[in-house]
Amino acid sequence: MRRILALALTLMLASCGYHLVGLDAGSSDPRLVQRLALDIQDPFGRQARLINEALELRDLAGQGLTLEILEFKLERRTLSELSDRDEFELRASLTYGVRQGDDPYLIGPDTLNRDGLLTLLDSNSDSLDGDLERLRSDELFRDLIEQMLNRINAAADQLP
Repeated sequence: MRRILALALTLMLASCGYHLVGLDAGSSDPRLVQRLALDIQDPFGRQARLINEALELRDLAGQGLTLEILEFKLERRTLSELSDRDEFELRASLTYGVRQGDDPYLIGPDTLNRDGLLTLLDSNSDSLDGDLERLRSDELFRDLIEQMLNRINAAADQLP
């Protein structure tokens, strides 16, 4: 019964033109298309690669506006060492701003945080543990990048 009610409510909202803004990664504000140039401390690093992939996917990479990444870091805190597996809290943090030339920021600077849990089994393979941590941190980074691009997309009316 709940499923039928949820389906009916969804159909009613869809038929009246209601939709959630910012959830469709494929749609970008026309004021942003091919206008964002990435400015990051390490332009050839893993984080820059992840951001560039997201910009290309949304057709935002270009010139005219500078997407400045002021800080993009990952912190790791040990939660438990008493069991046969190690648990860590990972906190990814991203501070960004959008500007044109040397003018003040048009959007931001703004800081986003994302927390995640990393559980490593007590294996004797440091490379496996390193791979698991890298995969988990990339997942957190991608989530932050999507949040950032959604926020920039939603604030595109502040752009020239």
